[in-house]
Amino acid sequence: MKSRKVVVCIDDMKNFLKTYEKKESFTDELKGQDVTFLHVFEKTFYNDEFSQYSWPSEDLYSEINEKVNERLKKIADGFSKVVNSSDTACIIEEDARQAVTEYLKVNSADKVIVFARGLSQLEELFLSSMTEHLVRTAPCPILVMREK
Repeated sequence: MKSRKVVVCIDDMKNFLKTYEKKESFTDELKGQDVTFLHVFEKTFYNDEFSQYSWPSEDLYSEINEKVNERLKKIADGFSKVVNSSDTACIIEEDARQAVTEYLKVNSADKVIVFARGLSQLEELFLSSMTEHLVRTAPCPILVMREK
């Protein structure tokens, strides 16, 4: 069987780590696949009376990339016996949802796995849902994992 490109999209590291502790729940989805563990860090813009600025600032990008990729590498290593190959990626963009969709297209992903946070309706009003966006726009099949 030919291996496929699977992207595991981690937009909420804390929630993912809870699910990851029960990794057998999605290990079967990764068996023999070429897997990329992806985290997108969304830039936030602030305006006040005197200036406009964003966080994180560009001088923090390399530090953020390094720390996120360290964490993702540890996660990837936990699957080393079941996957064909693994990689990590950290993207810092203004629109995290669009950045993931573009990443999937550019890298010809065959499947994306996302982890639903199970937000309340009130929380959904204020927080963007990566999962909902990908269900509507992903250029490949999507598997939504949810904590039991």
